[in-house]
Amino acid sequence: DVHRDTHYSQTAQDHPHPQPQQQQQQQRIVSNGLINITLDEVTGRFTQIAAADGSWAIQFTQEIMWYKSSNGEDSDTAAADAAGSGECGSGSSGECSSSSNGRQSSGAYIFRPAADTPDAQQINPLDQPLKITVATGPVVTQITQTWSDWASLTTRLVVRSPQIYQEWSVGPIPVADRIGKEIIVRTTTDLNTSGVLFTDSNGREMLMRKRDYRPSWTLNVTEPVSGNYYPLTSAAAVSDGCIGVGVAVDRAQGAASLTDGHLEVMVHRTTVVDDQRGVGEPLNETICGTTAATGSSCTAGGLAARGRHTYVIGPVQGLARSLRSAAQQLNDPVILAFSELGYSDLKSHGAISAHEESPEVPEKSRSSETRINKGGTRSDPRAAAKGGTVSDTVVSSSSGSDSSGIIPALGIRGRWSGLQQRKPAPSAAAAAVAGSGPDLTPAAPAAAAAESVLPSNVHLMTLMLSEEISSNSSSSKKLILRLAHTLQAGEDAELAVPARVDLSKLLDLEHNTSITNITELSLTAARYKADMKRPRSWLAGDLISHDSSAPAAAAAAGGEGAAVDDAAAA
Repeated sequence: DVHRDTHYSQTAQDHPHPQPQQQQQQQRIVSNGLINITLDEVTGRFTQIAAADGSWAIQFTQEIMWYKSSNGEDSDTAAADAAGSGECGSGSSGECSSSSNGRQSSGAYIFRPAADTPDAQQINPLDQPLKITVATGPVVTQITQTWSDWASLTTRLVVRSPQIYQEWSVGPIPVADRIGKEIIVRTTTDLNTSGVLFTDSNGREMLMRKRDYRPSWTLNVTEPVSGNYYPLTSAAAVSDGCIGVGVAVDRAQGAASLTDGHLEVMVHRTTVVDDQRGVGEPLNETICGTTAATGSSCTAGGLAARGRHTYVIGPVQGLARSLRSAAQQLNDPVILAFSELGYSDLKSHGAISAHEESPEVPEKSRSSETRINKGGTRSDPRAAAKGGTVSDTVVSSSSGSDSSGIIPALGIRGRWSGLQQRKPAPSAAAAAVAGSGPDLTPAAPAAAAAESVLPSNVHLMTLMLSEEISSNSSSSKKLILRLAHTLQAGEDAELAVPARVDLSKLLDLEHNTSITNITELSLTAARYKADMKRPRSWLAGDLISHDSSAPAAAAAAGGEGAAVDDAAAA
């Protein structure tokens, strides 16, 4: 049940130059029950985002824009002209490079806007309406905004979801004019963010970035745009202390907040000259391979890039929790998988009805014992949880199963989940009367007394067999279990606290008698934690040396040694 609204694209064609008074009179609100997005029907652009209950509202617009890449020239045009005239030589790549005046060009390793056009440029003038398509259904409302045939943005609102899902599509980037273009999605709000941007550090700690500022030295601002760009691998956010805007990404990108209330993310780049950082060619990937921007034999054009952003907007209380969740979903998306189940597996899962118990069921089906996860499964350790600390555990199992899969190694046939909710264990007296132990039947989600085996602020990063140990068939199998806290200290009043995980419930040790012991390891699972020395506290001015005599020499001089030993380094 989807209704597709083409009114906007017709409006864009009927009113190529709308008047300001028309823009103010034609507004449309799209809502999912929690968030309202206001669209300007004439320009096709967002104007506001607000809570459906009216508790907050901010101005909100988005544009796909582009920076003109520097060619390493004062005018930033001479190198591009030379590239077009063949003055850069007849090499295989045909690239131009930075000129002898030493100015840095933009390329594979360097982002640097042109000196003559440092600000981001509009693909379409603001008074030129976008082509808009709106599709509405009972669960999802989808809005597609098109800036050109190579740049579009699709926004989805899911019923009762606090997150705004977006997919951007950019490319092939046109460079026939011999101008490199670096594409951004810029979000503009009316928040007074005081020049502060937060970005993640490798998907974990969120770091505060202040515009035109460095915490450890006085910054001489020579690159006001690229000097304020920061790596973004997981999430970024801005706020005024009351309302925040956060974005989670599905790949490593760059982010900046060059003006208060702005948050921009770079999504795609194409340059026409080499940046002289070792690649020896411009950043101009085409479907036929990497070639120069001009004189290419590839007629298929450059590469198109598509990706996803998830926006979380609202009061700062609880914003970090939602943003971490969004980043986790993008980093570790739900995977739909299928496996053949044997008859006894289906029966144990309650999937066999009374009718199917009849003799008509083929004996072959009854004897089939195909197991889920027979070949094993592995959660990539690089798919890290966002923020917090990680603990690593090795689980030994003496299971005699021939299968190398994790589920059989745990002694669990068919399925396993750390998200299963269980009813609390009855008291000893109640258990004695009932003649049974704790009820491990999955409880209804609404049950007030239900307890999740895996807390909501803990991420199961790794559940894998130790390949080094399990390769020896004579030794017992060992599993590596790695857990991570999803929040850093101070991010959330309720969840940014130490978490406790009961491994006996997580691994269902009451029924899994094959697990014999559990030992805590280092994060790399290479050393026992008990054998590790406490890391040193480093202070400014400490002597750092690999010389084993350094501590004694420093002590003799009246100071504390700071030599790095293997244990501390590990």
